[in-house]
Amino acid sequence: SGPSVKERFQERNEADTVVERQWDRSELDTAGVAEARKSFMQGSAYETAAVEKSAKDLEELQFKPLLQRV
Repeated sequence: SGPSVKERFQERNEADTVVERQWDRSELDTAGVAEARKSFMQGSAYETAAVEKSAKDLEELQFKPLLQRV
């Protein structure tokens, strides 16, 4: 069912064609770029609460259901 891992991932050689990647600028979503740049330059990204402390005292995180599957 398809190529094996060894067949798929091989060292490149001189004969391999180079794949050029390109993007159409019109397809890129740049709507929030200016706002993101502004907040970054102001340093406001560091003024909010730490992500790991945003779950109320971390009690909302429940790992027990995950551990029961193992």
